[in-house]
Amino acid sequence: MSFKVMALIARKPGMSREDFVAYYEANHVKLVWRVFKVTDYRRNYVDMRGAIMAPGMPDPDFDSVTELWFANRADYDAMLAAHAETNIGAQVTADEEQFLDRSKMRFFIVDEHGATSAGDADTAPGMKVIALLSCKKGLSKADFINYYETRHVPLIRSKFGNIAEYRRNFVDLNGAIIADTVAPPDFDVVTELWFKDRSGYEAMLAAHANPEVGQAIANDEENFLDRSKTRFFVVEENKAR
Repeated sequence: MSFKVMALIARKPGMSREDFVAYYEANHVKLVWRVFKVTDYRRNYVDMRGAIMAPGMPDPDFDSVTELWFANRADYDAMLAAHAETNIGAQVTADEEQFLDRSKMRFFIVDEHGATSAGDADTAPGMKVIALLSCKKGLSKADFINYYETRHVPLIRSKFGNIAEYRRNFVDLNGAIIADTVAPPDFDVVTELWFKDRSGYEAMLAAHANPEVGQAIANDEENFLDRSKTRFFVVEENKAR
């Protein structure tokens, strides 16, 4: 069973999104693969065009939701230890300062549910969206996860048959690495949905706009989510090495 972490990455002040993505892909990705024992490494670049945001919620203060997988916890711990070494740590820090805002770094463990071989294949669908969702006040984490997995997931699957891959990444802030000047993540799960193409995503939106479907989903969300904090946006997933 693999071990997964996520990082919220913001670009360096004054840097364009295009330059941020270009530097990340051409330089930092290669460095990470070279110095750490990751088994998979994906960058999800945020695209706020057409985003669905709960009223009053601010736009994400990051430009990439970055995912890293390790074969086990020991390899993750080895990465942390290697990062603390003068040589490797200095290399990584110097490179990060070229393109990201280190004062906004957030790095945390997640418990991933729903992964399938289809989502891991090189030919996995390229149209992807991410939802940042928060637990309903007063609901325990265990009950939140149980309801999501046993009730809401089957509902979503039954209403939106065009979802090609559907993963829930439940946030664990124990041992999280959070920059001093930024708040911890204000959500409890990072939900990922893939579609075969843009038309599949638009078909899901159209189905959700059906009052009967939309109301059924909203009613179910009321049982386990704080819907006032929902954020939903498209990402450009890159997993090239």
